[in-house]
Amino acid sequence: MSSIATKKIWLVTGASQGFGLCITIAALKAGHHVIACARNVEKARSDNPKVEEQGGKWLQLDVTSPDTQSIIQSAGGIDVVVNNAGYFASGNIEDLRCAA
Repeated sequence: MSSIATKKIWLVTGASQGFGLCITIAALKAGHHVIACARNVEKARSDNPKVEEQGGKWLQLDVTSPDTQSIIQSAGGIDVVVNNAGYFASGNIEDLRCAA
């Protein structure tokens, strides 16, 4: 099997920092194509130039947006999805509000 046949297209949400960034860089170093998703692409691009330097592409994506499906479809075929995006809230339970 050639190395071209083993290359995958990865879509990594929450790729601008933490585990998402580590996974993105590792996949790029392994020779895969990576679509790195972030809510603020300009900040992510500025903070992490190595993603594009290694061949990755940034995609603005807010997983709470109703347009997410069409954005992903326009990116082309995807072999691997790492759904790493998240939101962290901290505080006393009495102080937190339900979003519903």
